[in-house]
Formats: sequence, C-alpha cells, structure tokens
Amino acid sequence: MMETYTKAYDKFQTQLQNFETLKLEMEEFLSDLDHKLTAKQQLVTKQEQDYKTQVFELSNLQKDLKSQLSSLTSKGVSMSRRQTEEMANLSSLKTKIESLVNEQMQLLKTKAKVDDSVHQLQDQIAQSKLELDQSNDALKDQMRNNGLELSKCELYSGLIFTPVDASRIQFIFTCVDPEDWYREFRVVLNVLTPEEGEEQEKKEDGKEKDAESREEGSAWTTQIKVEQCEPELPQDFIDLELENLHKNGHWGRFLKAVRGKFTEIAAG
Repeated sequence: MMETYTKAYDKFQTQLQNFETLKLEMEEFLSDLDHKLTAKQQLVTKQEQDYKTQVFELSNLQKDLKSQLSSLTSKGVSMSRRQTEEMANLSSLKTKIESLVNEQMQLLKTKAKVDDSVHQLQDQIAQSKLELDQSNDALKDQMRNNGLELSKCELYSGLIFTPVDASRIQFIFTCVDPEDWYREFRVVLNVLTPEEGEEQEKKEDGKEKDAESREEGSAWTTQIKVEQCEPELPQDFIDLELENLHKNGHWGRFLKAVRGKFTEIAAG
C-alpha cells in the first residue's frame, strides 16, 4: 500500500512539475501574446492614424479637385461663349469680306466700262480736235482770201461785228449820223445756250426758269441778252426786239431795227 502511495505521490509530483512547467510556458505564451497584441494594437493605431491622415489629405485633395473642376467648368463655359462670339464675328467678317469682294468686282467692272468710255471719248476728242484744226485752217485760209472783201463789205454796209469773248459779240454801226459818218454806235450781245441762260437767271433773281414758259412756236432756242449799248437804247425797245428775235430768229430784222433806233437818236 505504501508503494501505491509512493507511486501516487511520485505521479502527483511529476504532474505538479509538469503543471509548473506548463504554467511557465503559459506565462511566457501570455507575455509573448501580450507583447504581440500590444505591437499589433500599436500597428493598428498607427495604421488608423495613417488612414485618417490619408482620408484628410484625400478630402482636401477632393476639395481642391472640385474647386479646380468648377474653375475649369467656368473657364470652359467662358471659352465656349468666347468661341461662339468669335465664330459669329468670323461669320460677320466673312460676310463683310464677301461684300467687299463683290463691291470690288463691281468697281472693277465699272472701271473697265469707264476706261472704255474714256478711250472712246479720247478717240472722239482726238477726232474732234483734228476736225477743228482742219476747220480752223480752212477758216484762216478763207479769212485771208476774203479779208479784203469783208473789209469792203463792213465799210459800205456800215456794220462791223467782232467777238468779245466766247459768249459775247459786238456790233458796231457806222454811217448812221449824217454829221459824222464814221461815228460808231455799239451794241454788245451776250449769246447764251438755254442751259447757260437758266443758270444766269438763277444767279440774278434766284428763280429757276420754267422751260414751259417759252412759246411753242419759238424758232430760236439760244438766249440773247443786250449787255451794253452806246448810246443807250430804251429798255422797252430792247425787250420788244429781243422777243421778236427769239420768236423768228431773223438777225437781219433785229440789226435793221437797232440801226433804225440809232438813226433816230442821232437825228434827234
């Protein structure tokens, strides 16, 4: 029985030693586990802090990106508006350019027509100048040939007419005064075209001449005005004779009437 107790006690001692050994192992395990858990907790805490930092940075980055996106959107809208305006301006400019090109083409066509007209006028002027020169040469020849006869005619007819300028002509009457057959009686006439006559009347009285006021049976379209008489002739006589001249166009009757009036004045 003692032996049984001894075996049992040895077994108990063995188990107690095993328990102590196991206890030590458990303490080491728990210490190691506690160290690992502490390290793990520190790692988790650090990771959590890193995560929060990353989340904060990402949040700030997101805000910055949203701000940049909003700015870019605004710039995009502005650029789109400016692009639309520029396209409209380009379209308007294109229209203006096309209009200017068309005007330029029209002007070139007009210039070509004007150049043709100018060339034709130059040809006509050259031809007219040639004809005028020929006419002047013929007139000079005729004046040289008929100068003596004309002087004789003026002397015996008692009528000398000379041009004053391009529109005025002077008639000199002699053989009027019985006391002085060489005494000169003068009348200066202004010979105007219808257009020049209307322009002169506008300057004189500011009224535009009515073309319909001329008589339908008028045979004389050129307007004649007496600018000077020496000696003076009565105005009513001048008006009457000019009216007759405009009606019938007979220069001979007009000059004969003027000579007759000068004769009355010389005799009076």
